[in-house]
Amino acid sequence: MSSDVDADALIAASRARGLSPAIGFVREVASTNSALHEAGLRGAAHGTALVAGRQTAGKGRLGRTWLAPEDHALALSVVLRPDLPVSRLPLVVLAAGVAVVRACGRTCRLKWPNDVLSVDGRKVAGILAEAELSKGRLDFVVVGVGINVGGAPDGPFAAASLAELLGEPPARAVLAAEIVAGMRDQVSRIARDPASILEAWRTWDGTVGRRVRVEGVEGVATGIGPDGALEIRDDAGKAHRILAGDVEMVRVG
Repeated sequence: MSSDVDADALIAASRARGLSPAIGFVREVASTNSALHEAGLRGAAHGTALVAGRQTAGKGRLGRTWLAPEDHALALSVVLRPDLPVSRLPLVVLAAGVAVVRACGRTCRLKWPNDVLSVDGRKVAGILAEAELSKGRLDFVVVGVGINVGGAPDGPFAAASLAELLGEPPARAVLAAEIVAGMRDQVSRIARDPASILEAWRTWDGTVGRRVRVEGVEGVATGIGPDGALEIRDDAGKAHRILAGDVEMVRVG
């Protein structure tokens, strides 16, 4: 798959989606998120994006390493500069998730707050948002996306690839451009119409109605609050609101 993503392919895909600046490409990097965080500190523009052919130290949530077979994954990060208070960061994460799952297609669902799963619950993609703050507002947010495109890695968590789910792998340059364009569109909606982000999330939701465990709370996920919090009702009927955490789907029976 290596020929489907390089500098020329990303420039062409960026132009086709009207993206400026065009998505950048590096053959190898430790972490696209780390590289773009440094670029953000230097003033990189809203929508600046980077794809790596190979990551040697890709980041996952909670300090995990993101693994994927070389030449079979999309490793992408985007700098976003929404003019929003820090309290809106959870909605930025949800908006990014909507952009990713739409690009991945109907065979996928969203797991709160930042994973894309196949309909049978295997991980297809992960999203990691890292924010730089200034006086109670978001200076910029780097959103990293890792997608299993041509194959799924072996590991402790069940994984699936888009090639398996769609019958063939999509071109990674085109996929990257769709995601960057989608993120820019979705994030722009937060200030003027935050409810539209929640509505879009619910269209793709694979968490609500499921029994989950997160941050010491176990119960049934009942919804997403207006601030992006996951709402859970435990077995005693008590309602809980979780703003951040790693959700575990609990098997029943």
